[in-house]
Amino acid sequence: MGKRIIITGSRGWDEPMSIMLALASEWDPDGVLVSGACPRGADALCEACWRSWGGRVERHPADWSSGRGAGFRRNAAMVELGADVCMAFIRDGSRGASHTAGLAARAGIPVKRIHATSAPSIDGFQGVFRFLSNFSPDPVVCRGGLRYPSAEHAFHGGKTNDQRLRERIAAAPTPREAKRLGQQLSLSSLQDWNDRGRHLVMTAVLRAKFSDRVLAARLLATGDAVLIEGNRHHDQFWGACGCRTDRCIGPGQNWLGRYLMALRSEMREELIPSAARV
Repeated sequence: MGKRIIITGSRGWDEPMSIMLALASEWDPDGVLVSGACPRGADALCEACWRSWGGRVERHPADWSSGRGAGFRRNAAMVELGADVCMAFIRDGSRGASHTAGLAARAGIPVKRIHATSAPSIDGFQGVFRFLSNFSPDPVVCRGGLRYPSAEHAFHGGKTNDQRLRERIAAAPTPREAKRLGQQLSLSSLQDWNDRGRHLVMTAVLRAKFSDRVLAARLLATGDAVLIEGNRHHDQFWGACGCRTDRCIGPGQNWLGRYLMALRSEMREELIPSAARV
């Protein structure tokens, strides 16, 4: 049985990115999002986000025909049904949302209070943000029409012009195996690859991957979030390793995150008519 997650929030909440990041931390494909069903604000944004991931929503609209206090009675009924966590998106001291959060806390339900922020960050490409990872199972079609099962396959295939080797990498059963095969290739100029080649190949692979409309929409939906390829496998070049050992002292260069953000900005510009740009 999945988690029950009560969400409550202000009607004036207008930051879908903070909603997405908060819900991602509690995502459970078997879970249910319990909502007060307000048609705007935090409730509406949470419901839309959860459903877009394939999640189930349990709605509890207030019966306003029952008179004053209908919202408070609805809140109490939601809490009485129980939950694993209550997520409160409260802005400007919303009475209704604060009431629900207070009831949940008194009932022993953990309450997470989410605050609006202008610059959220996605610091790991896992869970609902797995699509940002080069290991996600999203096919990439590169020059010559060769189809790779993932961006990781395509990146390592881009290390060689030998069609047979490209096809061998494309046939690798997993991104990890494609990476292993790519690391065995003899590069004509390691220095040129490190200085320039790997950057050109990665940007080309990402453009090909996010030419898919669904993936493009999901990338744009990250808004202005800082994208960080957080990892634990000591990759300080494409991401930022969080192992905290001497091997990975200092911030990572996060080139994958930087290229994704650059691509997102380009895509956003393409959606804005030139006359509307300042």
